Amino acid sequence: MIRLVTTVLVLFMVKYSAGNKTEIFSCYSCSYILSSDPTYDIECVNSPQDVTKGSPEITCQAPYQCVTKATFNPDRKTVRSLSRSCLPPGSVCEGPRCCTLAGVYPECEHKCRMDHCNSGDAKDLSDIMMVDDRPAGSAFILSPTLAILLPVAMSILNLRFWF
Repeated sequence: MIRLVTTVLVLFMVKYSAGNKTEIFSCYSCSYILSSDPTYDIECVNSPQDVTKGSPEITCQAPYQCVTKATFNPDRKTVRSLSRSCLPPGSVCEGPRCCTLAGVYPECEHKCRMDHCNSGDAKDLSDIMMVDDRPAGSAFILSPTLAILLPVAMSILNLRFWF
């Protein structure tokens, strides 16, 4: 009887643990704030693997995610502040990368769920802003507008599509 109970208990535990695998990964954890000495804590900005202060690496578990958030000067070249951490999904923007140009200081965020995936250089986030310098929503306005105007322009120019 004890053997049967033990077997059932072991089978239940194996089945339960196999069906509830939890995604666990490591994130870098550090922060940087621009000060009178711009090199103070700069490792967090460019090479988080070299950070030695505090707890430079933390364990993160889904649905949480590794996050890098950077705030830039208006020229988008100087990092004013940067933080790397593990945060719940509701605390960051939608999508793996996003930037906002609203306000005085542009901000970018990157989130991911893999070991040390929040290791990217702040310049990578700044480059996203330089490439994607459209007002919010402009990508969605342009496409339908072209879809409507292209056939009109084609008919005015008396051009035909060859399919």
